[in-house]
Amino acid sequence: MQRPHVTPTRKEVMLVLFSSLGTDEQKQLEESGQRKKIKQGEVLMRLGEEADSIFFLTSGTVEVQVDDILVRVLRAPEVLGLLSVLDGKQRSATVRAFSDVEVLQVSKENFERLLKENAGLNRSLIHHLATSVRTLYSRETLHHESLMDYFQSPGATLVPGPYVADPFEMYMFVMEGDPARLASLMPSGHRLIPGLGGRYLLCLNLFESLRSEAPNAPDKAFRYREVTPFIPCLNPIARPYVFCPELYPDNYLAIAIGREMYGFPKRYGRIELEERAFDLFVGGRLIVRGSWGNEEPLDEGDFLTDISNQFLPDAGLGFLFKAVGAAFDVMGQSAVSYGLAPRVPVILHSKRAVPGKRFLERSLNRVDFELTHLDVLRHLESPQFVFHDADHLLHGKALAGYVVQVGFRFEDAKVKPTKTQIPMLLRRGEPPKPQPRSRWLPW
Repeated sequence: MQRPHVTPTRKEVMLVLFSSLGTDEQKQLEESGQRKKIKQGEVLMRLGEEADSIFFLTSGTVEVQVDDILVRVLRAPEVLGLLSVLDGKQRSATVRAFSDVEVLQVSKENFERLLKENAGLNRSLIHHLATSVRTLYSRETLHHESLMDYFQSPGATLVPGPYVADPFEMYMFVMEGDPARLASLMPSGHRLIPGLGGRYLLCLNLFESLRSEAPNAPDKAFRYREVTPFIPCLNPIARPYVFCPELYPDNYLAIAIGREMYGFPKRYGRIELEERAFDLFVGGRLIVRGSWGNEEPLDEGDFLTDISNQFLPDAGLGFLFKAVGAAFDVMGQSAVSYGLAPRVPVILHSKRAVPGKRFLERSLNRVDFELTHLDVLRHLESPQFVFHDADHLLHGKALAGYVVQVGFRFEDAKVKPTKTQIPMLLRRGEPPKPQPRSRWLPW
């Protein structure tokens, strides 16, 4: 069932931002402002301007920019420009309508007058600011974890693996994209699995603890979030794999470990989480907005039935996957302990420096994800995705969404070199020397 979109009223906005206000106090605040409609692309406030009012965003979406860099996308209900009114300093960002919006604009003079006359408004304002500061503290903690020292001397090398992801929640979405567009991403000799069309998985991973099991590893773990597409495919000898063209973690330590230890093609992605929604920013641009409705409990049998029907709607295999899921549900987590849960082979492109050579060698890596925990938690109603960059590899529409709890161990990467070599700048223009042709590893 599609969840209807309800535009919050001015009263609802005030209740969200200043929840302890009485009815009369809310009315005073509403009557002190002016309701305005602002078209998409119009500017509400500019970086460096003097602050003469605050805006209560009652409908629509705005973008926040600093020095032409997209910082955030905010959705109603929200308050804009509050800090500059309170401290008297210039605007710290430019705010532009991302869609058509409605705002309640309250002048600085009226707002200051209400603060003097209304103790309840002061209490609510303090509560609102305290909540905002607590959110900043939480982000700062995540930032410090991304700078954690996972290197060792001599040589400043990364702490070796194997690396382990303790159980975490994965938001898994079945997407339907353009088959030709997905096929263009495939490594040489690989192809999409016949019958799946353009279906692939897009996952939002909320890692709670990534750590190394090496004997000399530091006794500490770190958290991060990551958006990852997984495309089912067949290799040249028709063995099934999952291809990962890019990964988008919000943590530079995760990028360093992923790229150096396993060859993952990771790129920094800023992920903004909201209740039942998330935004992914890459390279200062909003790439995708994902949202969903209610979250309902789901058992393993129903999960496997549903996801098989999403990928192979005409195959009629739901009853088989239901039986497999029911068996796993009965056996519980012991199925993983006894090695009955599958290992997931993931292939990806990587570039690595070749010792003694002045070129980068492009290779095709395979990394097996050994499951250490698997549990299906919830079904997500009515998932929706809006892609804001038509040229980005992520695209399509959401068919279904689930929340699963997984844990896994990264096995060592298996590397198959390819012919592609990228000469370094020191030898610009010199063709690479031919290399012996490698046979496929027994994947």
